[in-house]
Amino acid sequence: MNKETLIQNIKKANKHYTITGENLVSDFQYEKWLSDLRDIEPNHRLLTEIGKVKVKSQGKVKHDVPMLSLDKVYNVSDLEKWIDKVSRNGNEEFSIMPKYDGISGRLRNGILSTRGDGDEGEDISHWLNYIVKFAGPEDDFENYDGEIVINLDVFRDYFASGRIKRDNGEIYKTPRNAISGILNNDEPNPELRGLILFVSYNYRGLTYYRNMKVSILSKIEFAKEMIAKERLPTDGIVVKLKDEEYGKSLGRTSHHWKNAIALKHDNEAAWTTLVGVEFQMAKEHIGIVGILKPVEINGVTISRVTLHNLDIIREFDLCIGDEVLIERSGDVIPTIRAKR
Repeated sequence: MNKETLIQNIKKANKHYTITGENLVSDFQYEKWLSDLRDIEPNHRLLTEIGKVKVKSQGKVKHDVPMLSLDKVYNVSDLEKWIDKVSRNGNEEFSIMPKYDGISGRLRNGILSTRGDGDEGEDISHWLNYIVKFAGPEDDFENYDGEIVINLDVFRDYFASGRIKRDNGEIYKTPRNAISGILNNDEPNPELRGLILFVSYNYRGLTYYRNMKVSILSKIEFAKEMIAKERLPTDGIVVKLKDEEYGKSLGRTSHHWKNAIALKHDNEAAWTTLVGVEFQMAKEHIGIVGILKPVEINGVTISRVTLHNLDIIREFDLCIGDEVLIERSGDVIPTIRAKR
């Protein structure tokens, strides 16, 4: 893929995320585009942009400390390489915590803001009366960083069920999609009171591991089991240096701090056949849904998949009868990841 096409694809994905709060393509595909662009032009500005979601704002908030993104890896081997890189010795201590899948926020003295571009966020303090706060054991309850999310069971009962819909009548697809849509409304809906959570990144405390590289896989699997019990949307785990002063000394890029990294989930996937398509009228576009030969993924039978308004059709040159790899991205919405 040439440079111009990469740039066009990345910009389109960024715009789609800003407007909807949803990924246009899988995280794996998006990171592949960034990697390919980095090989061609290492200093391109798209490589350092921080994803932000459109919300109704009461004004701008300058962050006292930059709110940056996280560097990411997609397998344990690359995580081990990062651990080796930042460890001063074999006894370096790390923590494992959830990577929540919502909208990043910062609470400072009664003002709740989004991450925005990392240096400046949007003031959404008018939502505080609707949000349930969950601070960590070492947090100041009125001053902490965290993620604005919706509990998975609440999403199922109130949003996926259609009880609470978008203004145009569409059903929210995922918890993150619901949060971004809700926060972009002109006025808070009273029915939402208590359904939205602001969860500290230190919620439930931190689990520390000395010499983490030993049996790291078992520790990660244990952490995933504990995280799953919280019933909060996640798209990975975060591994962070315990020694905060040492972590700060590593500095940062314009995109992320160097004291932590995210291991993204390997989403469940399975091969099946595309047997048809359906067209759905939305407020400003025609949506396209792929009809699949039913396949079970992680205990759920999947028979439909979004086709993102021709984008995926063009990308994979899809035809009826094609065998496609279906992935449950974030364990919620199915997408097509490959064709054979």
